[in-house]
Amino acid sequence: MKIELAKIDDRMAPTGKAILRSLQNDTLPIVDLVVRESFQNSLDATLPDADMTEIDVDINRIKTANIAKHFELVDKQLLRKFPEDSLMMSISDRNTTGLRGVIDSTDGDKLNDSNIYKLIYGINMNQEREDAGGSWGLGKTSFFRIGSGIVIYYTRIKLDNGQYEERLAACLIEDSSAKDPLLPENDRGIAWWGERQAKLIGTFNHTGKTIPITDKKKIYKFLSDFNLEPYREKETGTRIIIPFIDESKLVVKEEGSKHYYGDNNLDDSVTQAIQRWYFPRILNEKYQNVLENSMLLPRVNGKTITPIVFSPTYVWFYKIYTSALIGKSQDKQINVKPIYLKQMGMKDTSTPIGHVAYVVLNRNQLKMTPPDNRHSPLAYIGEQEKNNQNGVKIMGYCRKPGMVIEYNIGDSDWLKSVPVEENQFVLAFFVPNSDEKMHSRYQSTYNVLENYLRDTEQADHASWKDIIKGSRKITIVSRTKKEVNKAITDELIEAAPTVTSSRTSALGRKFGKQVLPGSNFGQSAHRKTTNKKQSTQRGKRNPGISVDSYRPIDNTTIEISYTVQIPKDSESKIHIVVDAVDANINEKKWLSTFGSRFPFEIDQHKINIDNKNIEYVDIDKKAGFALRNTANSLQTVSSTIVLNIHDVTMTPKLLVKQNNKG
Repeated sequence: MKIELAKIDDRMAPTGKAILRSLQNDTLPIVDLVVRESFQNSLDATLPDADMTEIDVDINRIKTANIAKHFELVDKQLLRKFPEDSLMMSISDRNTTGLRGVIDSTDGDKLNDSNIYKLIYGINMNQEREDAGGSWGLGKTSFFRIGSGIVIYYTRIKLDNGQYEERLAACLIEDSSAKDPLLPENDRGIAWWGERQAKLIGTFNHTGKTIPITDKKKIYKFLSDFNLEPYREKETGTRIIIPFIDESKLVVKEEGSKHYYGDNNLDDSVTQAIQRWYFPRILNEKYQNVLENSMLLPRVNGKTITPIVFSPTYVWFYKIYTSALIGKSQDKQINVKPIYLKQMGMKDTSTPIGHVAYVVLNRNQLKMTPPDNRHSPLAYIGEQEKNNQNGVKIMGYCRKPGMVIEYNIGDSDWLKSVPVEENQFVLAFFVPNSDEKMHSRYQSTYNVLENYLRDTEQADHASWKDIIKGSRKITIVSRTKKEVNKAITDELIEAAPTVTSSRTSALGRKFGKQVLPGSNFGQSAHRKTTNKKQSTQRGKRNPGISVDSYRPIDNTTIEISYTVQIPKDSESKIHIVVDAVDANINEKKWLSTFGSRFPFEIDQHKINIDNKNIEYVDIDKKAGFALRNTANSLQTVSSTIVLNIHDVTMTPKLLVKQNNKG
């Protein structure tokens, strides 16, 4: 690709150093900033009729020799700095518009309306859509901070004439005063790669304008060298490619910065960041129905992130958010309260400004006790050093786009006087009535609440802070915080001691502990018990089963790979149970206790058994089947089943029971 160097004499033009320092948020890890910005850009670009926005994050290593050649003037520098290979991250979306707009124009109005120009060539050019989550402005600088400063943009769009066009360009933003920059002679620290404008073809002027490449053959060759696939058929979307990632930047070292569970490994860090900031929108049908936005389907290295595999903390937040969104509790332990501003809030004072939902949990309910030993919610939201703190209050909130703005902990304005006991966790979430009209005083500037809340956020979208218009400060946010704090405090004080829900109480009485929310499939396939009576039978081995892996197929279906040992001349019954703290609840017990549909169902038509000595036995149960060993020796069977999930808040477990033929 041909290079274009940004000129130092452009008036009022910022340097790369200034741009990199412009993003206000210095507390969030760089991976979180990248996930927040890239996902929001993709969600904002979702096609109007799309039910699902798909976003794939792929992380792998790439040989420098294969890709350095594409970057004019810096190829030798890249080979010197990365002699073998480097880490690369690719973030691609589908069911989105792609980067539309003009790519070669002197018309300022057309450039202001061009998404591709805003993202690649412009700085601090905001989106004007009322319901947009982000902008094309300063947030994107996080892409350049995670690596060497090079970011590549590949997109496929549908033109007005019905034809498809593909576009490829790259940009460099670096601190030219730092040690060993890629372009030491370029004082601006900014450059672009693409193809020369038609009038400049054949010249060697490195300050001449470049535009994105649109030649499919050139683009496909470029992607092939990066081991990436192009968009096909009727697909449209955008892929952001960040090569030459500086792995030392992935570990949080700065004092005062948040430190998250799992942030020493890029794959885990990205997976956790997606859950942390976008759980409200992940395969949430209620979100789609209420807000008429698409659901989010994210994948990391091909592995789908669904509520089925959420950590317990995010399972609860998922239910709390949804409860606040629809104004109705999704779990009997969750309380929902409408929040009203008595004056100078909504146009109709009888309309709540939003709803807050909250739940009071203990360590068992968050699976923080053996054998699970999961982390405290504090570790998942960035307070790793406070993981052992007792008596925790956490408040989250978000707008229509479904990205969590921030988590407040402790005695913040949101939860200042909320009581919390030792070993208790108060998790709360506020969802505003975004589309409701505001008080007449604000109508000239802010028609609906969503407009105002978006204006209270800075470029990093990390908090809501009331703003001043003219000589008057608007106090919508501060008064909302006060009313949320009062609503939760009053209810908890009145309800103390807390009465558990009938469903949870029934489980506590019948099985000793409460049912836990779903996360993954646990560490073991069967519960270990202590048997004081020693068996006198010899020559028999107890059957054992272990879950080797699982693969989400969609938001309600998962494929489980397992291994089971079946003694000779025996029949082993395999069944699914609900994993509670100190008990396993089978289908029969569930039906007799709750009278509702069992949360899991085995798809009998998708059981794969590849062992000629093993016979499949249908025991006429949706939650179980049997395997019969016809051989005269112990058999080890590796197989898969497909499990339909009717309640993603429950945790399934595979158990096996042996029956001798004789």
